[in-house]
Amino acid sequence: MRSSIVCFLVFGAAIGYSLITTASGKVNNDVDVTYDPATFVRVSGSIQEVREVMEPPALKGIHVTLAAEKGPVEVYIAPTGFLKVFSITLARGDQVRISGSKVRFHGSDLVLARELRRDNDVLLLRDEKGNPYWEDEVLKHCGMVPSGTL
Repeated sequence: MRSSIVCFLVFGAAIGYSLITTASGKVNNDVDVTYDPATFVRVSGSIQEVREVMEPPALKGIHVTLAAEKGPVEVYIAPTGFLKVFSITLARGDQVRISGSKVRFHGSDLVLARELRRDNDVLLLRDEKGNPYWEDEVLKHCGMVPSGTL
Protein backbone atom coordinates (compact mmCIF):
# COMPACT_ATOMS: atom_id res chain seq x y z
CA MET A 1 0.00 0.00 0.00
CA ARG A 2 2.79 2.42 0.93
CA SER A 3 4.56 1.67 -2.36
CA SER A 4 1.37 2.45 -4.28
CA ILE A 5 0.99 5.78 -2.48
CA VAL A 6 4.62 6.74 -3.20
CA CYS A 7 4.22 5.78 -6.88
CA PHE A 8 0.98 7.76 -7.08
CA LEU A 9 2.58 10.86 -5.56
CA VAL A 10 5.65 10.54 -7.75
CA PHE A 11 3.45 10.01 -10.82
CA GLY A 12 1.48 13.19 -10.09
CA ALA A 13 4.64 15.16 -9.47
CA ALA A 14 6.32 13.87 -12.60
CA ILE A 15 3.30 14.71 -14.74
CA GLY A 16 3.28 18.25 -13.34
CA TYR A 17 7.02 18.50 -13.77
CA SER A 18 6.86 17.30 -17.36
CA LEU A 19 4.53 20.17 -18.13
CA ILE A 20 7.13 22.73 -17.09
CA THR A 21 10.27 21.19 -18.62
CA THR A 22 11.50 21.76 -22.12
CA ALA A 23 9.88 20.08 -25.09
CA SER A 24 12.79 17.66 -25.36
CA GLY A 25 12.16 16.48 -21.80
CA LYS A 26 15.88 16.64 -21.08
CA VAL A 27 16.89 18.26 -17.83
CA ASN A 28 20.63 17.66 -17.66
CA ASN A 29 21.16 17.03 -21.34
CA ASP A 30 24.86 17.95 -21.44
CA VAL A 31 26.07 16.26 -18.25
CA ASP A 32 26.56 12.60 -17.40
CA VAL A 33 27.19 11.51 -13.82
CA THR A 34 26.02 8.18 -12.44
CA TYR A 35 24.44 7.49 -9.06
CA ASP A 36 26.27 4.58 -7.41
CA PRO A 37 24.42 2.77 -4.58
CA ALA A 38 27.80 1.39 -3.42
CA THR A 39 28.86 4.91 -2.38
CA PHE A 40 25.75 5.58 -0.26
CA VAL A 41 26.25 8.25 2.42
CA ARG A 42 24.18 10.13 4.98
CA VAL A 43 25.04 13.71 5.87
CA SER A 44 23.33 16.26 8.03
CA GLY A 45 23.88 19.86 8.85
CA SER A 46 22.92 23.41 8.06
CA ILE A 47 22.51 24.68 4.52
CA GLN A 48 25.13 27.36 3.94
CA GLU A 49 24.30 28.15 0.32
CA VAL A 50 21.55 27.34 -2.20
CA ARG A 51 22.34 27.72 -5.91
CA GLU A 52 20.25 27.25 -9.00
CA VAL A 53 22.57 26.09 -11.78
CA MET A 54 21.31 26.70 -15.30
CA GLU A 55 24.24 25.64 -17.51
CA PRO A 56 26.73 22.78 -17.74
CA PRO A 57 29.29 21.66 -16.78
CA ALA A 58 27.36 21.31 -13.51
CA LEU A 59 24.10 19.41 -13.20
CA LYS A 60 21.20 21.75 -13.97
CA GLY A 61 18.99 22.39 -10.98
CA ILE A 62 19.32 23.04 -7.27
CA HIS A 63 22.66 22.57 -5.53
CA VAL A 64 23.37 23.21 -1.85
CA THR A 65 26.49 23.52 0.24
CA LEU A 66 25.89 21.80 3.55
CA ALA A 67 27.90 22.63 6.67
CA ALA A 68 28.35 19.09 7.98
CA GLU A 69 30.27 17.87 11.01
CA LYS A 70 33.34 16.93 8.93
CA GLY A 71 33.28 20.06 6.77
CA PRO A 72 31.37 21.43 3.78
CA VAL A 73 29.53 18.98 1.53
CA GLU A 74 28.33 19.81 -1.99
CA VAL A 75 24.94 18.26 -2.82
CA TYR A 76 22.92 18.09 -6.02
CA ILE A 77 19.26 17.98 -5.01
CA ALA A 78 17.15 17.84 -8.21
CA PRO A 79 16.04 19.84 -11.23
CA THR A 80 14.42 23.12 -10.22
CA GLY A 81 11.07 22.27 -11.80
CA PHE A 82 10.79 19.01 -9.85
CA LEU A 83 11.10 20.87 -6.54
CA LYS A 84 8.57 23.47 -7.72
CA VAL A 85 5.99 20.72 -8.23
CA PHE A 86 6.19 20.03 -4.49
CA SER A 87 6.43 23.74 -3.57
CA ILE A 88 9.78 22.98 -1.94
CA THR A 89 12.12 25.84 -1.17
CA LEU A 90 15.45 25.49 0.56
CA ALA A 91 17.15 28.34 2.37
CA ARG A 92 20.38 29.18 4.14
CA GLY A 93 20.18 27.97 7.73
CA ASP A 94 17.76 25.09 7.07
CA GLN A 95 18.75 22.01 9.06
CA VAL A 96 18.57 19.00 6.75
CA ARG A 97 19.49 15.32 6.58
CA ILE A 98 20.41 14.03 3.15
CA SER A 99 21.11 10.52 1.94
CA GLY A 100 22.54 9.74 -1.46
CA SER A 101 25.54 8.68 -3.51
CA LYS A 102 28.92 10.35 -3.07
CA VAL A 103 30.54 10.63 -6.51
CA ARG A 104 33.46 12.43 -8.13
CA PHE A 105 32.34 15.15 -10.51
CA HIS A 106 34.79 17.44 -12.30
CA GLY A 107 37.48 16.61 -9.75
CA SER A 108 35.37 17.28 -6.62
CA ASP A 109 33.14 15.24 -4.35
CA LEU A 110 29.41 15.65 -4.93
CA VAL A 111 26.49 13.93 -3.23
CA LEU A 112 23.61 13.06 -5.55
CA ALA A 113 20.67 13.30 -3.14
CA ARG A 114 18.28 10.36 -2.93
CA GLU A 115 16.30 11.59 0.07
CA LEU A 116 16.06 14.95 1.79
CA ARG A 117 14.64 15.38 5.31
CA ARG A 118 13.84 18.72 6.90
CA ASP A 119 12.00 18.77 10.22
CA ASN A 120 9.15 16.28 9.70
CA ASP A 121 9.19 16.57 5.89
CA VAL A 122 10.67 13.86 3.69
CA LEU A 123 11.26 14.30 -0.04
CA LEU A 124 12.18 11.18 -2.02
CA LEU A 125 14.22 12.14 -5.07
CA ARG A 126 15.43 8.75 -6.36
CA ASP A 127 14.66 5.08 -5.92
CA GLU A 128 17.04 2.63 -4.19
CA LYS A 129 19.05 2.16 -7.40
CA GLY A 130 19.40 5.92 -7.89
CA ASN A 131 16.88 6.31 -10.71
CA PRO A 132 15.54 9.87 -10.47
CA TYR A 133 11.82 10.15 -9.80
CA TRP A 134 11.68 12.96 -12.35
CA GLU A 135 12.46 10.58 -15.24
CA ASP A 136 9.92 8.64 -17.32
CA GLU A 137 11.39 5.19 -16.60
CA VAL A 138 10.46 5.45 -12.92
CA LEU A 139 6.84 6.04 -13.84
CA LYS A 140 6.92 2.86 -15.92
CA HIS A 141 8.47 0.94 -13.01
CA CYS A 142 5.68 2.08 -10.72
CA GLY A 143 3.19 0.71 -13.23
CA MET A 144 1.66 4.12 -13.78
CA VAL A 145 2.34 4.32 -17.52
CA PRO A 146 2.15 1.43 -20.00
CA SER A 147 5.50 0.64 -21.59
CA GLY A 148 6.06 2.38 -24.89
CA THR A 149 3.77 5.34 -24.23
CA LEU A 150 6.42 7.77 -22.99
